[in-house]
Amino acid sequence: MNKKQLIEEIREIERKVEELKKSRPIHSPKVSMALLFPNIPILDGLVDSLREPIEKFGGEFKVKLTEMNKEERQAFLAMEEEGWKGE
Repeated sequence: MNKKQLIEEIREIERKVEELKKSRPIHSPKVSMALLFPNIPILDGLVDSLREPIEKFGGEFKVKLTEMNKEERQAFLAMEEEGWKGE
């Protein structure tokens, strides 16, 4: 997944949150994010883009951060490489 695709995925999540708030209250969603490596520069922005719409409607946002294991990292990098090729 390249940066453009990641941004579009985040926007899609934000749209879905907007739809959900219309149908039922949001209480305490829990999000798990497996990172390619620790301390990525865009981490705060990614977390905030998920947190802000939830908290805006009174929900409590919880995030669990982990680091990808070797197999997850290899699978992610393979998808990233395919994304750059335009496949």
